[in-house]
Amino acid sequence: MSCRTRSWAAALSAAAILAATAAGRTADDPKSASEETTKDEITTVTEKAADKPASDEAILSALRKKVDAHLIQFPLEQFTDWVEQQGQIQVEIDNRCLNEGGLDPEAILIDLDLHQVCLASVLYHALRGYDLTYVISNGALLITTTDRAASVLDVEIYPAADLVTFRSPDGKVREDYDPLIELIATTCATTTWESVGGAGTISGYGGMLVVSQTRDVQLRIAALLATLRSTIAAQAKGDVAPRPILDPISNDSAALAALETASKYDLVQTPVRQFAESIAQEKGVNVLIDIRAFLEAGIDPESVELTGEYKSAPLRSILNRLLHQHDLAYIVDHEAIVITTADRASTVLETQVFPVADQLAGEVDSDESRMRRADKLKEALTMSVDASSWDHNGGGNQITFAAPWNLMVVSATAPTQRKLSATLDQLRDARRRQAAMKLAPTDALADADPLELRVIAVPAGIDADADAATEVTHLIRDLVPETRIATAGNSIAPDAPYLRVVAGRMVIRHRRSVLAKVEALVKQLESTDAGGISASITSAPR
Repeated sequence: MSCRTRSWAAALSAAAILAATAAGRTADDPKSASEETTKDEITTVTEKAADKPASDEAILSALRKKVDAHLIQFPLEQFTDWVEQQGQIQVEIDNRCLNEGGLDPEAILIDLDLHQVCLASVLYHALRGYDLTYVISNGALLITTTDRAASVLDVEIYPAADLVTFRSPDGKVREDYDPLIELIATTCATTTWESVGGAGTISGYGGMLVVSQTRDVQLRIAALLATLRSTIAAQAKGDVAPRPILDPISNDSAALAALETASKYDLVQTPVRQFAESIAQEKGVNVLIDIRAFLEAGIDPESVELTGEYKSAPLRSILNRLLHQHDLAYIVDHEAIVITTADRASTVLETQVFPVADQLAGEVDSDESRMRRADKLKEALTMSVDASSWDHNGGGNQITFAAPWNLMVVSATAPTQRKLSATLDQLRDARRRQAAMKLAPTDALADADPLELRVIAVPAGIDADADAATEVTHLIRDLVPETRIATAGNSIAPDAPYLRVVAGRMVIRHRRSVLAKVEALVKQLESTDAGGISASITSAPR
């Protein structure tokens, strides 16, 4: 099949692992007669699968099928036959694109041992080591290069009226696609969009999003939209738990649960592969060694030995301590715990959506004030949690504030996500304690400095027209900072500060202490030479 054939991008693309141990089996274990898959059996099933082309939806369904993969030195062609047998689908190799990428299909060997994972995860781990992936085209699954897959775009249309339609305070309904489009472009495959030199495009029409992207990115967008909706609904009920954006095909829940279980290990110069096997046997999960990352870092996997005694601790903590000694780390990737290098782990980000409406609540509820508080919250979090890892400091982690829904969408490594969640919990607890200690503004304090409404005339020394009054207003905002939040034309709550010019006069509602500052400034203007005042006001910046 030509490498120009149009197709959907792989549901899951990019990275993989070359050597592994899974659920207590190693790639070197002999297979029983019942486990052995013969070439004749594969060929028979392959011929049946080729008789009837499957729909794209049928192939996606096959990719979700749970399988056991015990593959030892499988040539690529034999591997494709195995995939056909497992999924009852047609599988082809894009030989032209592989050859153009400098790969010899006959030299590619697949070594993999995985237990009860979806077929898509097997393909992911098997192909990553060779910079290969797959696309779905014309009723077949096509194994091709990652570069080729990245150029294959498909159009999807997403209903999004609930996320792009807003009601203003005056009751008018408006559509605004920009916040949602910006959120998608900054959290889903950020380097692939047309605005930054990529091929992907996104636009809004009729309450819907029209997106041209690879199939992989389309699946991420669908997952993001689903998570946004569930988080918005939960936040409305007072639920502030963060929600991860999950892979729509593979399920990492078993691996994540295993990491939280209490474990006991006493290791003395134990080879890392042997340790991985013991975890797999004890926890019943897939544990892989990222041979490719090890070799790229100049590390011989067979030379890494681990030493440490742990009587009872979460497996996650034990792995962190043991692997850190060798500049290694772990990630959870496509239904497996993967032991890899610290450098690779730092590039594997997960995305979570954090409800933060409770953190942004303040005396004045306006878009401007919420954005200020959101900026301060982001600053506090990125300065206190893994400061060097954030994008503004040259790292890969990123926080995007989704203003219309009071959500933070965070793309970061798993350890940073845990620290961030814990810090937000601490902030909420501190806020409750502060309120209990009456350190926050109370009704009694508000009563001592209440909001009042006053009409203040333009100083007599200035022409009493609307323009002059506006100039005085600018001056007041410059010199009395508390008045800057009350801007004319915005939607103002009944109990919020307010400042506006009407018929050559200033109408201002604010706390009594602030009104005193304004009136003192106006009095000074009245006592100054009118010509000097006029010149000063005219030259004041707007």
